[in-house]
Amino acid sequence: MHLASVSKLFTASALVQLFERRGYDLHDDINEFIDFPVRNPNHPRLAITPHHLITHTSSISDEGHGDFSGEGDPIQSLSSFLRDYLVKGGGAYYPDTSFLKSGPGAKWDYSNVGAALAGYVVEAVSKQSFSSYVEENILSPLRITNAHWYLKEFAADALAKPYRFENDAYVELPQDGYPDVPAGMLRCSVSDLATSLHAMLEQRQVRNAILSPNAVREMLRRQVGRKIYPYQGLGWTDEETKKRKVVGHTGTDNGASNMVALTDDHSQAVAVLMNIDGTEETSAFRSSIIEDLLIGAKLAG
Repeated sequence: MHLASVSKLFTASALVQLFERRGYDLHDDINEFIDFPVRNPNHPRLAITPHHLITHTSSISDEGHGDFSGEGDPIQSLSSFLRDYLVKGGGAYYPDTSFLKSGPGAKWDYSNVGAALAGYVVEAVSKQSFSSYVEENILSPLRITNAHWYLKEFAADALAKPYRFENDAYVELPQDGYPDVPAGMLRCSVSDLATSLHAMLEQRQVRNAILSPNAVREMLRRQVGRKIYPYQGLGWTDEETKKRKVVGHTGTDNGASNMVALTDDHSQAVAVLMNIDGTEETSAFRSSIIEDLLIGAKLAG
């Protein structure tokens, strides 16, 4: 299944894990870690940090992002995409749409480009591709062998077909890709997602743990002020079902409508993955299933 933006939980986990292992600070300037300069031109003296990237407070805007998706894996590399979008002189660099008027840390604004840049920080620090770092340090320790960021790595019949419902019929869509891979390109099975979520929430030191107990607590802890956003952890964020607000993450893309939600005590996660475009009807259906699963999780204790 295509996880879409649920993938950002893996991106945030990789960044937090890597920085903890290297003894680096998430609040340091990203320009200390990457090989091209990134500054909001409206606030050139203010540093953008890795913490900003995974809390959607970087002041990097998706407004100029456009639709970079296309059938199959992206042709443009992650590095090239980010340089084009964020560096003066780049082919997609437009300061009025690439960045907010407010400075880093001042405003919450959901950013796929920011999440992609977080993935590139992982790539630059680890000196290996983002996808290989995640597979070696997040997935392999959990014995997950068939979750990948690129379509080329899957067998031809391994992937759920994406659909759009229109004119009272299900229309099959192509398998899409886009260059901001860390923002939403991970595909995995439902059981592998469940295994990963369990590991992301495990606050005891266990064999093959992907995150330390302190890293888990930090990822789930509120990271920005309530006046900026009601709840934002490291990757984890506020989401809404029809009846309640939850901590979790949604993921919507061509032929994907997904949601992960945590119980109130953050000890358990429930997830719904749907291989159909997100519409008002599918979102309502997804919400009702999530609500039932949360009730079941609470009853199960």
